[in-house]
Amino acid sequence: MSVLQPIQPKQRIYSLDVLRGFALFGVLWAYISFEFGVAPETSYSRLEFYFGWFLEIFKDNKFYPILAFLFGLGFSLQLKKKTNKQEVLSAYIRRLMGLILIGVLYAIFLRNDNILVPYAVCGLMLLPLHRSSNKILLLVGVIVFIYSLVTTELLKELGVNFQSCLMQM
Repeated sequence: MSVLQPIQPKQRIYSLDVLRGFALFGVLWAYISFEFGVAPETSYSRLEFYFGWFLEIFKDNKFYPILAFLFGLGFSLQLKKKTNKQEVLSAYIRRLMGLILIGVLYAIFLRNDNILVPYAVCGLMLLPLHRSSNKILLLVGVIVFIYSLVTTELLKELGVNFQSCLMQM
Protein backbone atom coordinates (compact mmCIF):
# COMPACT_ATOMS: atom_id res chain seq x y z
CA MET A 1 0.00 0.00 0.00
CA SER A 2 1.38 3.38 -1.00
CA VAL A 3 1.89 6.03 1.66
CA LEU A 4 1.70 8.77 -0.99
CA GLN A 5 -1.73 10.30 -0.68
CA PRO A 6 -3.17 13.78 -1.06
CA ILE A 7 -2.75 15.85 2.07
CA GLN A 8 -5.69 16.70 4.25
CA PRO A 9 -7.35 20.11 3.73
CA LYS A 10 -6.11 21.38 7.10
CA GLN A 11 -2.51 20.55 6.07
CA ARG A 12 -2.63 22.56 2.83
CA ILE A 13 -0.68 25.76 2.48
CA TYR A 14 -3.39 27.82 0.82
CA SER A 15 -1.10 30.73 0.01
CA LEU A 16 0.98 28.36 -2.14
CA ASP A 17 -2.19 27.18 -3.89
CA VAL A 18 -3.15 30.78 -4.61
CA LEU A 19 0.35 31.62 -5.83
CA ARG A 20 0.36 28.48 -8.03
CA GLY A 21 -2.99 29.47 -9.54
CA PHE A 22 -1.71 33.00 -10.09
CA ALA A 23 1.41 31.66 -11.84
CA LEU A 24 -0.59 29.24 -13.99
CA PHE A 25 -2.93 32.05 -15.00
CA GLY A 26 0.08 34.18 -15.91
CA VAL A 27 1.66 31.39 -17.97
CA LEU A 28 -1.64 30.89 -19.79
CA TRP A 29 -1.90 34.64 -20.38
CA ALA A 30 1.69 34.76 -21.70
CA TYR A 31 1.03 31.78 -23.95
CA ILE A 32 -2.18 33.28 -25.37
CA SER A 33 -0.43 36.61 -25.94
CA PHE A 34 2.45 34.85 -27.69
CA GLU A 35 0.10 32.66 -29.72
CA PHE A 36 -2.08 35.48 -31.02
CA GLY A 37 0.75 37.98 -31.32
CA VAL A 38 0.72 41.74 -31.04
CA ALA A 39 1.09 44.65 -33.40
CA PRO A 40 4.65 45.69 -34.28
CA GLU A 41 6.25 48.10 -31.79
CA THR A 42 6.67 50.71 -34.51
CA SER A 43 2.90 51.18 -34.49
CA TYR A 44 2.69 51.71 -30.71
CA SER A 45 1.73 54.99 -29.10
CA ARG A 46 3.86 56.06 -26.13
CA LEU A 47 1.24 54.66 -23.74
CA GLU A 48 1.10 51.33 -25.61
CA PHE A 49 4.90 51.12 -25.56
CA TYR A 50 5.03 51.57 -21.75
CA PHE A 51 2.13 49.17 -21.27
CA GLY A 52 3.92 46.61 -23.44
CA TRP A 53 7.10 47.09 -21.41
CA PHE A 54 5.09 46.63 -18.20
CA LEU A 55 3.53 43.44 -19.55
CA GLU A 56 6.88 42.05 -20.63
CA ILE A 57 8.37 42.59 -17.20
CA PHE A 58 5.39 41.38 -15.17
CA LYS A 59 4.02 38.75 -17.51
CA ASP A 60 6.78 37.15 -19.54
CA ASN A 61 9.59 37.51 -17.02
CA LYS A 62 7.77 36.65 -13.79
CA PHE A 63 5.18 33.92 -14.16
CA TYR A 64 7.48 31.22 -15.53
CA PRO A 65 10.06 31.70 -12.74
CA ILE A 66 7.31 31.72 -10.08
CA LEU A 67 5.93 28.46 -11.44
CA ALA A 68 9.43 26.95 -11.61
CA PHE A 69 10.12 28.03 -8.02
CA LEU A 70 6.86 26.49 -6.83
CA PHE A 71 7.73 23.30 -8.70
CA GLY A 72 10.99 22.99 -6.72
CA LEU A 73 9.32 24.05 -3.48
CA GLY A 74 6.68 21.35 -3.92
CA PHE A 75 9.43 18.76 -4.36
CA SER A 76 11.15 19.98 -1.21
CA LEU A 77 7.94 19.95 0.82
CA GLN A 78 7.14 16.41 -0.31
CA LEU A 79 10.59 15.22 0.74
CA LYS A 80 10.29 16.88 4.15
CA LYS A 81 6.81 15.53 4.80
CA LYS A 82 7.25 11.88 3.96
CA THR A 83 9.23 9.32 5.88
CA ASN A 84 9.76 7.06 2.84
CA LYS A 85 12.05 9.28 0.74
CA GLN A 86 12.58 6.56 -1.88
CA GLU A 87 8.84 6.37 -2.56
CA VAL A 88 8.67 10.16 -2.92
CA LEU A 89 11.63 10.13 -5.31
CA SER A 90 10.09 7.31 -7.37
CA ALA A 91 6.77 9.13 -7.63
CA TYR A 92 8.59 12.36 -8.51
CA ILE A 93 10.52 10.66 -11.32
CA ARG A 94 7.31 9.06 -12.64
CA ARG A 95 5.59 12.45 -12.67
CA LEU A 96 8.53 14.04 -14.49
CA MET A 97 8.52 11.24 -17.07
CA GLY A 98 4.79 11.83 -17.52
CA LEU A 99 5.47 15.54 -17.97
CA ILE A 100 8.11 14.76 -20.60
CA LEU A 101 5.70 12.41 -22.38
CA ILE A 102 2.94 15.03 -22.43
CA GLY A 103 5.44 17.64 -23.68
CA VAL A 104 6.70 15.36 -26.45
CA LEU A 105 3.16 14.42 -27.53
CA TYR A 106 2.22 18.09 -27.52
CA ALA A 107 5.27 18.87 -29.67
CA ILE A 108 4.48 16.05 -32.10
CA PHE A 109 0.76 16.63 -32.50
CA LEU A 110 0.27 20.34 -31.81
CA ARG A 111 3.39 22.46 -31.95
CA ASN A 112 6.95 22.47 -30.74
CA ASP A 113 6.86 25.41 -28.36
CA ASN A 114 5.98 24.14 -24.92
CA ILE A 115 7.69 24.54 -21.60
CA LEU A 116 6.86 21.07 -20.26
CA VAL A 117 9.98 19.24 -21.41
CA PRO A 118 12.42 21.91 -20.15
CA TYR A 119 10.62 21.99 -16.78
CA ALA A 120 10.80 18.21 -16.50
CA VAL A 121 14.50 18.18 -17.42
CA CYS A 122 15.18 20.88 -14.84
CA GLY A 123 13.16 18.85 -12.34
CA LEU A 124 15.40 15.85 -13.00
CA MET A 125 18.39 18.07 -12.27
CA LEU A 126 16.98 18.64 -8.78
CA LEU A 127 17.42 14.97 -7.89
CA PRO A 128 21.15 15.06 -7.14
CA LEU A 129 20.63 18.24 -5.10
CA HIS A 130 17.91 17.00 -2.76
CA ARG A 131 20.41 16.18 0.01
CA SER A 132 22.57 19.26 -0.46
CA SER A 133 23.16 21.88 2.19
CA ASN A 134 21.64 25.35 1.93
CA LYS A 135 25.08 26.75 1.04
CA ILE A 136 25.43 24.37 -1.91
CA LEU A 137 21.87 25.11 -3.04
CA LEU A 138 22.56 28.85 -2.86
CA LEU A 139 25.79 28.42 -4.82
CA VAL A 140 24.06 26.33 -7.50
CA GLY A 141 21.23 28.88 -7.67
CA VAL A 142 23.66 31.76 -8.16
CA ILE A 143 25.58 29.83 -10.83
CA VAL A 144 22.39 28.95 -12.71
CA PHE A 145 21.16 32.54 -12.45
CA ILE A 146 24.41 33.98 -13.79
CA TYR A 147 24.56 31.33 -16.52
CA SER A 148 21.02 32.16 -17.64
CA LEU A 149 21.79 35.90 -17.72
CA VAL A 150 24.97 35.38 -19.74
CA THR A 151 23.27 32.93 -22.11
CA THR A 152 20.30 35.23 -22.65
CA GLU A 153 22.52 38.24 -23.37
CA LEU A 154 24.79 36.21 -25.65
CA LEU A 155 21.82 34.92 -27.63
CA LYS A 156 20.45 38.48 -27.90
CA GLU A 157 23.81 39.68 -29.24
CA LEU A 158 23.75 36.86 -31.80
CA GLY A 159 20.22 37.88 -32.83
CA VAL A 160 18.59 34.71 -31.52
CA ASN A 161 15.16 34.90 -29.88
CA PHE A 162 15.89 33.29 -26.50
CA GLN A 163 12.22 32.66 -25.69
CA SER A 164 11.64 30.70 -28.91
CA CYS A 165 14.83 28.69 -28.26
CA LEU A 166 13.62 27.82 -24.77
CA MET A 167 10.19 26.86 -26.02
CA GLN A 168 11.67 24.48 -28.59
CA MET A 169 13.84 22.57 -26.10
